Amino acid sequence: MSQVHRNLNELEELHLIELVDDGQSKRPSVWYDAIDIDLPLVAPDESSDEATA
Repeated sequence: MSQVHRNLNELEELHLIELVDDGQSKRPSVWYDAIDIDLPLVAPDESSDEATA
């Protein structure tokens, strides 16, 4: 299995894409225009509640 195929299956399992039939193959489809991702640039303080969330 190619890495792209594996990644598409993982995205489908996370419900971020839908794989729809397109003839004898499948193509990825999405229902949104953009995804906002919020990643902290520093690790949370180990003693805070967020460290265990």
